[in-house]
Amino acid sequence: MKREIDFIIKVLFILLLSLISILIIFTKPNITLRGNEVMEVNYNSEFKDPGYIATFIIHNVTSKVKVKGVVDTTKLGEYKIEYDLSISGFKNHKTRIVKVVDKKKPIIELSGNGNTCPGKSYIEEGYKAIDEIDGDLTEFVKTEVKDNSVIYSVSDKSGNNETITRKLNIIDDVKPTITLNGSDYITIYTGSIYSEMGANVVDNCDDTPKLDINGSVDSSRVGKYNITYTATDKSGNIESVIRTVNVVDRLKDGIGKNVYLTFDDGPGGLTSQFLDVLDRYGVKATFFVTNQFPNYQYLIGEEARRGHAIAVHTYTHSYDVVYNSVDSYINDFNRMNEIIKQQTGSYSNMFRYPGGSSNTVHCSRNPGVTRLIADKMLSMGYQYFDWNLSSGDASGYPTRDSVYRTVVNNVGAVENTVILMHDIKSATLAALPSIIENLQSRGFTFKTLNKNSFAPHHSFGVCR
Repeated sequence: MKREIDFIIKVLFILLLSLISILIIFTKPNITLRGNEVMEVNYNSEFKDPGYIATFIIHNVTSKVKVKGVVDTTKLGEYKIEYDLSISGFKNHKTRIVKVVDKKKPIIELSGNGNTCPGKSYIEEGYKAIDEIDGDLTEFVKTEVKDNSVIYSVSDKSGNNETITRKLNIIDDVKPTITLNGSDYITIYTGSIYSEMGANVVDNCDDTPKLDINGSVDSSRVGKYNITYTATDKSGNIESVIRTVNVVDRLKDGIGKNVYLTFDDGPGGLTSQFLDVLDRYGVKATFFVTNQFPNYQYLIGEEARRGHAIAVHTYTHSYDVVYNSVDSYINDFNRMNEIIKQQTGSYSNMFRYPGGSSNTVHCSRNPGVTRLIADKMLSMGYQYFDWNLSSGDASGYPTRDSVYRTVVNNVGAVENTVILMHDIKSATLAALPSIIENLQSRGFTFKTLNKNSFAPHHSFGVCR
């Protein structure tokens, strides 16, 4: 009987333990994560928590869960999101691992068109590689030439690889470049000997392009003669340029007479075109410069490098400033001369009054100051230059024809003609080639001014 009682007690005890276990299982809070417990998210993208569900016994207690942890997708790495639930003395905890990873390939960009000369190795035109995280990877790009292509490959620190291919175009469609020795417009006198100066030819693919020179000059007869230079490369590309030789009669009216082209008020937006015209005809001029257009200061140096003479006109070109006093004029002069020194390496010892020495504009500022300025500047070793022929381009509404006629119809009356022009006037730029051709055909000699040159001086303006 006792054994039966003990057995019953043991069974009841086991049943009690089982019941307690069941109660514990069903009363413990439960957290179920949606999505994976370990997940990946791309760099610099938006992270959204997939969410979770929490239950206690048979009740939904999701709102009781406390979540901790931040995922910064702008930084690679591993982040933890902690989920905690505590209710009626029971607790539960879950962790989600979020890995911010880089799976974006670098970007390779190619420069150029992939053209390469027949029979020659491709000359790399340039490329760059940029990665969103690692930045500039250009120096790590590997290249391989294969089957008329160039293969570019690069990897970032996360192991993302990118490969692109440049298809090479075996082609030569570029004409040779011809550079004449000397000017493309030359003037010689009848009876003299024309000496061919030749030309240099450069080609992008052909190291020895062919150059043919055709044409002749009969220096016994007045006229214009064209010499044609034709370059041909191995691919058949052809380029031609022409040199004009102008044969003039020694007995024309300009023989033995000098012409000085002078330009005031620049440099400005047109000055570089003036320089190109002068280069074309092999003519040198004198530029009386200002600082009216500071962005073009560099052209003062360019004028000097091309063999032109540089002189001071004014820094401000303000009559109120330059004619206020002798000291004011000298201060303005020195400021401009410092710019000339910066651009050319040396100071100028020549100047031209704004408005010329005969101007009467100074009368309302300081009557007679122009004569005092001349006395002081001459004593300091400087020389001033007026002009004895104005092109008329600074007044009214000048045109190409009016500037041309004014100059060519009035030049040559004296042995030395100093012509006033302005390298900021479009009408003058348009007329200049015809003016030079006319004067060259008449035998005038073009010169630049220096301190010891013929210096036309006007009578000082009388103030009434």
